[in-house]
This record gives sequence, C-alpha cells and structure tokens, in this order.
Amino acid sequence: STFTLLPPSTATPARKLEFLGDSITAGYCNMCFFDGLKPSSGFAERSALPFPEVLMATEPEDGWNEAFYNSWATLLSAELDAQFHATAWSGFGMAENCCGGDALASDVWLRTLATVNSDDPNDVHGTTAENEWFSTSADTFIPDAVVVNLGTNDNLGGRPELVESYNATYKNLVLSAAAHYGTGTSFFLACGPMDETYCDNVEWVITEVAQSGVSAYLLDQRGFLDGDFGEPCCGHPSAAIDQGMAESGAAFIKETMGW
Repeated sequence: STFTLLPPSTATPARKLEFLGDSITAGYCNMCFFDGLKPSSGFAERSALPFPEVLMATEPEDGWNEAFYNSWATLLSAELDAQFHATAWSGFGMAENCCGGDALASDVWLRTLATVNSDDPNDVHGTTAENEWFSTSADTFIPDAVVVNLGTNDNLGGRPELVESYNATYKNLVLSAAAHYGTGTSFFLACGPMDETYCDNVEWVITEVAQSGVSAYLLDQRGFLDGDFGEPCCGHPSAAIDQGMAESGAAFIKETMGW
C-alpha cells in the first residue's frame, strides 16, 4: 500500500513567544463556569477542539476544571499569530513555592526536561549537564519575546525575607536568557492579577537588566479580578478573564514590538 504525506493545513507562524509562569498562566480552574460543551457566558465561544470530559468538573472548586487552551497565554499567542512554548506550573515560584517542594519555576525553566534533577542529591535546584536548556537546546527555539509572570506564590508581602532572593534570582534569570537568546529577544515581565505586592520588585528587575542592554517591559496584569472582566474561578482568572488579559497583553506587546 502507499500513502501520501500531506503538508500542514496552516503555515507555522513566524513569530515566537515563550512563557514562564504559575497557575495564573496554566489556567488553573479557569473553566469553573463550564457547562457541558458550551461556555456559559462572559467569553467568546471558540470553535476548535472539544474539551475532554476530565475538564467537566461538577464543582467550581475543583481545580482540575481547567483548560490551558483557554488560558491567557494561549489566547494571547493566537491574538498575535505566534507559535509559543510555555512553562507554567501551579504553586511554583521564582524564589520559593507557595506550598513546598524544592524545585522552583526558575529551576525547571532552565531544563530541557523539567523533571530531570541533578545527579548531586544536595543540589535540589540543578539538573544534569546534558539537560541544561541554554547549553544544549536553546538554539532550536529563539523567541521574539519572553513573557514571565512569577511572584504570586513567592508571597513577598507575607514573606519579606524572600525579597533579596527573589530579586536576584529574577534578574539573573533574565540576564541568562538574554545572553543566550540575543538582543533580538524582548522581555515582558508581568505582575498581577492575584497579587500586586511583587510589582515593585518586577519593576526593579526591569531597571536592573536595562543597564545591561536588555529590552524589558512591565506587562501590567493588575485589575483583572475586579469584576469588569467576569467572575474569578477559585480565586484565579476564569476563561472570561483570561480572554481580557490576552487581548490587553497582546495589544501592549504588539505595540511595543512594532508588529
């Protein structure tokens, strides 16, 4: 028998984005208003893949009632006609996680395979030399823009002792990425909408990395939980709010990048 390999139905977008975040970016519980196979109200119905039954939780408090497909990161990428890579783990932080665990979001982002730990049992943040993203694989995907939202789980307002570590880790992460990706990559560092106490720290990082020639901008995600964009889900953005965050963020990135 013979077969014919058909070309992709659509061309791969030329623009490239990369996301690093936590549950806000992952879309945690964002489908709490999901009813059957139709969205209830407050966000545009999208004709695409049907949602798996696992997403049809009966209780709004069920955090598994989520869809990354409807997260702000996915929707923002669609708004900008961009392909993207995302690392978004619920509960993870820049300098410390909300609820335990040694590996941080700032650790797994530097790994090709996120779950590969260091061979040294005393190095809880590292990985193997073969698994270091910037040393082995980063050249395969050079983003035009990196979008980061980390800080909610660090809870700097309740854990001020983490501020120094948060600032230093964030700054070094951006500088490391910029060194490998090159001057063509811009960084959009976000804060909000669940916590605003780390916004000043994000702005500090932007000022610091700018001194090294890095193009970094504040992506302001504050105010999206005030009710104007829909009701939240489990204290997180709902799909309706994700839509608003995506449209606002895409407009800002588009203007800043000159797209």
